[in-house]
Amino acid sequence: NETIETLHDRLAKQGADLLINILKNPIKETPQDETKATMCKKLSRKDGEVNVNIMTAKDIDLHVRALVPWPGAKCVIGEKPIKLLKTSLKQSDNSFEILCKDDSILYISMLQPEGGKPMTGADWKRGRKTNLPRP
Repeated sequence: NETIETLHDRLAKQGADLLINILKNPIKETPQDETKATMCKKLSRKDGEVNVNIMTAKDIDLHVRALVPWPGAKCVIGEKPIKLLKTSLKQSDNSFEILCKDDSILYISMLQPEGGKPMTGADWKRGRKTNLPRP
């Protein structure tokens, strides 16, 4: 359940410890085997599009954690686009649920409406005049 923020903090501490170790005990270079190297395309905003009708809750949860903060994960719920900031497969007090592919349930705990500020899923749902659509 790690995000870029938690990974950054964990690696910053590990990196500092490793740097001290390397400065005390220099290592020798090892050439990379270029036949085993892999390439990845550059991420774009299109990569952040999420569709609850064709993606399971688990797929969306992984997608959100992989793409926050850039390019971010965006979804349309009830004809309104929102940016998904934090999701889970487990319910929390600040989340609301949405039905995804294969009747899987995604809990959205932080989001940002188009042109708005980040807010909890529960606050966003309370501000809705109608019930959320069920795919």
